[in-house]
Amino acid sequence: MLVHARSTSAEIATTTQSLQGYDRYEVQGRRFLFAVDETCIERNRRRVYGYSQLGSPLRIRMKSKRTRISSVRSAVDIFGGLRRFHGEGSRNGTNHYVESLRTFPLTPSNAPLLANVAFHHSLWLRAFADSRGADQLFIPPYAPWLNRIDGVFSIVKRNDHFTERIDESFRTR
Repeated sequence: MLVHARSTSAEIATTTQSLQGYDRYEVQGRRFLFAVDETCIERNRRRVYGYSQLGSPLRIRMKSKRTRISSVRSAVDIFGGLRRFHGEGSRNGTNHYVESLRTFPLTPSNAPLLANVAFHHSLWLRAFADSRGADQLFIPPYAPWLNRIDGVFSIVKRNDHFTERIDESFRTR
């Protein structure tokens, strides 16, 4: 198991539980239909680049009391098909994004694969999974070996850093 030496016992327990859930789906022969994630690209119309050290949360370099966040939410299915939504704010944008995900043919034999972060615990995502009879599977945050969308965002963020055009960055995947 991949855990950091400074991980707390709660973090280790969460990671262990996530990996056991992942293994359970693998053993049952279930296939994950899509992985979902979100990344922030702008605050107050200015580019945001965060940094973190292993074992510490992401820190945003820009300070502002009143922020207007622009973010990208993406989903990738098992065939490499990509859906994305670029919007501002979170609550309403999340609702619209989940509506766009309804085009995925989710069945009870598949599961949305989600990192264990706040966006993924939204009522809309839960209702979406429940409406299809599917279980949500939560994995540790930023686990590219489990969640393919982390690899997509890595490429997109790198390209966006140079081009500052998010649409063009997604076309280079």
